[in-house]
Amino acid sequence: MTVTVTMKLMAYHELLARVADNYQASRHFGDSEPYEGLHQIIGDREIDPSLPPIAYHAFNEESGNGVTAWSPPLISLEAWPPGPLDFSRYRGDIRRFLADTASEPTVADALFLSDQEGHDWVALESFVNKVDPMADKGWRGLQEKSTIHTLLVKADDANTLLQALRDESRHDTRDLLDSHGHTDCCYVGEVGRIGPNCPHRHDALRRVLIGGKEVEVVPTIEQYTWEGSILDCSIGETASVDLPATFIQQAAGLTFDMRGPSWLDSAGAPMFTHYEQLGNDSRAILVRKSFLRSFLMEHNLELIVWHWYERMQLRDDYHQGQHPYVESSVIARLGADMKIRQGTPQRTERDLE
Repeated sequence: MTVTVTMKLMAYHELLARVADNYQASRHFGDSEPYEGLHQIIGDREIDPSLPPIAYHAFNEESGNGVTAWSPPLISLEAWPPGPLDFSRYRGDIRRFLADTASEPTVADALFLSDQEGHDWVALESFVNKVDPMADKGWRGLQEKSTIHTLLVKADDANTLLQALRDESRHDTRDLLDSHGHTDCCYVGEVGRIGPNCPHRHDALRRVLIGGKEVEVVPTIEQYTWEGSILDCSIGETASVDLPATFIQQAAGLTFDMRGPSWLDSAGAPMFTHYEQLGNDSRAILVRKSFLRSFLMEHNLELIVWHWYERMQLRDDYHQGQHPYVESSVIARLGADMKIRQGTPQRTERDLE
């Protein structure tokens, strides 16, 4: 991949230099210096040559807008989003919706998924959005949002970390570790491989202080974002994806595939995949359950899981009257035995009476 990326960069800059040297460069207001060379009009890493190219007709006709950088995933889940809701039973009544506690999402429902070929998967990161299809204006009305966030910890420290996190109100590992992902820094083809020294690269367990306790942890994922229509004119919209952390990729020797994207083992079977379906903003990064079981056992690790959800109703008169609402979060452990050991849920209810 390194040779291919280098060749693409050389070809791109050769073309850009030929164009720039034969046309008058436009000046910004207040500029007075003469045009001296290509270095004045490009950034250090202004395009990501490892991103898959979009179809020419899509770029030509729509400037690349609305076009994903990734091909469809290699798997198809049995149900997506997980835990489908029959909103018709609530008839647009928020109190009826909140009273149906039996249909509220659980850690197990959000964490464990199956594909149509019978393989089991575990969500390492997810955002699931369910909206009443009969709601006014499409996005208003009854809705449920839920998330999964995870962290790897030494098995001996797992219970200590779980106890330390009980008083932490945040349920996003990015806040706990002060790491918010790669944005216009690393190429997608570099994450998990040889690349620039980056503070958002998670390639080893490190000792951190959380809730007054010192533990060894490493995130399960690294977030990648490459902004379109800014420096990179080759894509119309920002390309973003969650990837397995460098620690996992390097330990497992996986191969990056643009479908999903996915990460394949030596036999070409997907072990990780970014899962999303056209027309639905729910998304997740999934790991094959059998792979995760073996990985946790081999490295003496456990998975710490944050599960959060809320149920509410958006209305035009949001600043008037009562607005019934339910929010719940829970932290759990998942060991190599694939059994969930969860703490006490933290629940908030508002205007239910």
